[in-house]
Amino acid sequence: MSFLKKKYSHFFLIIFATVTSSCNDKDEPSDRQSPTVSQVMLNKTELSDGSEFRSIKAGDKPVVEAVLSDNQNLKELKLKIHDAVYHEHGTHAHKHPRPDGELYSYHKNFPINGQRVAWKHIIPTKTSMKKMRYYVHFNLYDQIGNETKFKFIIHVR
Repeated sequence: MSFLKKKYSHFFLIIFATVTSSCNDKDEPSDRQSPTVSQVMLNKTELSDGSEFRSIKAGDKPVVEAVLSDNQNLKELKLKIHDAVYHEHGTHAHKHPRPDGELYSYHKNFPINGQRVAWKHIIPTKTSMKKMRYYVHFNLYDQIGNETKFKFIIHVR
């Protein structure tokens, strides 16, 4: 009798382990590949991640273009632009006073759908966009939540 108990207990243990491991595989996202941001252009000049754009004239309308892609499906692009006086570090931000007391900050979220999207946006310029450096940050997300970051610097002269 104890032989049968051992035999059946091993059988149930194997079945339980198989069912549990197959359930765990389904709970984990299969897509671990981050989306990509490529062919980024500012006023028809191609940029690389971390690059400094030579300059644009004050009053110009900066046009940003990029090719956004993912192996499955894109979800959202977050665009943040701020002057060099305002900058973020992880969970906190620094605001250093400018002589005129104004800060330029622009944040916009764009819903994105598809595997490959040619994206274009005209950055609104305000009177508070003075002659100085501006940081441009892209945060691109796919449907699973994988993220890619891309940034560059604009010099307004």
